[in-house]
Amino acid sequence: MNAKVLSNNIKENAQIEIGGYKHSLVMIICISLLLNIDVTIDNVPDIKETEVFIRLLNLFGKKYIYHNNKLKMYQSDIQSIEIPDDITQLVHGTIYLLPVLLFINHTINIFQTGGCKIGNENTVSSRPVEHMLSIMQKFGAIRVGDSLFLQDEYRAAEVNIKDYSNDKNVLSGPLVSGATKTAILCALKAEGITIIRKPYMKADVLEMLQFIELSGGKYELKEETLKIIPPKTKKRIHYQLTSDVSEIVTFIAFAQFHKTSVVLNNICNETIIKKSLVHELLYFGKIGVSIEWRKKSLRIMSASEPKAIGMINVNGETIYSDSQPFFLLSLLDAENESIIEDDVWNNRFEYAKELKHAGEPIEFINNKTVRILGQNENVIDTKKTLVAKDLRGAACLLIYASKHIGQKVKNVEHIERGYDDFWGKMKKLGIEFDVDERE
Repeated sequence: MNAKVLSNNIKENAQIEIGGYKHSLVMIICISLLLNIDVTIDNVPDIKETEVFIRLLNLFGKKYIYHNNKLKMYQSDIQSIEIPDDITQLVHGTIYLLPVLLFINHTINIFQTGGCKIGNENTVSSRPVEHMLSIMQKFGAIRVGDSLFLQDEYRAAEVNIKDYSNDKNVLSGPLVSGATKTAILCALKAEGITIIRKPYMKADVLEMLQFIELSGGKYELKEETLKIIPPKTKKRIHYQLTSDVSEIVTFIAFAQFHKTSVVLNNICNETIIKKSLVHELLYFGKIGVSIEWRKKSLRIMSASEPKAIGMINVNGETIYSDSQPFFLLSLLDAENESIIEDDVWNNRFEYAKELKHAGEPIEFINNKTVRILGQNENVIDTKKTLVAKDLRGAACLLIYASKHIGQKVKNVEHIERGYDDFWGKMKKLGIEFDVDERE
């Protein structure tokens, strides 16, 4: 699937509706299945992840209604846990069904997941699963070959997420998020109090904890230790997903790259957004971007002369790895050089290689660090077709290409996994693409 820029008449103060956060959607669905409760989820994004989970609800025989970005799930038994590989491999989020289906059925075959092929030079998906299996075993799961067994219920456990970090002093690497979320899922069906030390604490986890309280469970976070007490009774819940933090960052970067102003609407759960994006908002402020918080909206005003940032370090306690492409984009014409170091994923700069080949002044220090030299005087090859390798890289390259009428971007199907109505939103901003789904 390829896209070609047809026009770029940028509109000031264009109004963009931000969708719900896909990672939170996955976790709320998984909790709802695990607790078998009646739940209504508002602000559900119309993306590939949602499509896949709706297909899974059908396979499970689960009673639900999905209409107009609202998902209602009803208390009902799961009839089957058999999931075809061609479904599980469509998106990454299906992997979080492992602890859910193991509890329900007491046995399950370990299946492979999909999602962006990050790392390993993008030749195969490097999305790991062993850390999740390790966590599940701490809660009583038994692994035999490619199968998992659970004798009765999960048992309360104590886990330290630092054990899954590349650095023992700070949460880093690709495992800490999944380890934390898996531990929380298991804790919800464990007898007693589960203790999670040094948990990963960003939007999807914060939403899990908020949802647990609504369901009648309890949690306590003190001195980097999280305690989970599972709910004892079933409650009917009405929940609104937090706005997609990665989409917010995407359109802040769009405003800065095009030196324009944008209004982002449908900003839900401001507290979680501010906690999750605290470092992103700080860095955008250093660049010179002005962000005005309004009731359920944000007005983004670009910096006419963006400032460089000496070093942006990406790990589980600073900015999201999903955010780093948009900072590189925002810093391309900064006054001096900036460096971005990604300590979550190696080889997550495939999009930057495309920009360098197009003529942008980018240097690769190693497989996790790039230098952006700023204020480019090179001649840009706007005829070069840019090739996207993952979701955020695709969004970054499409925004970059949108300055150059006629420029093409390949493999833009990645966009469907993370942006609700991306092409419609770009049109509202003044950018029109010719999207060819045949290629």
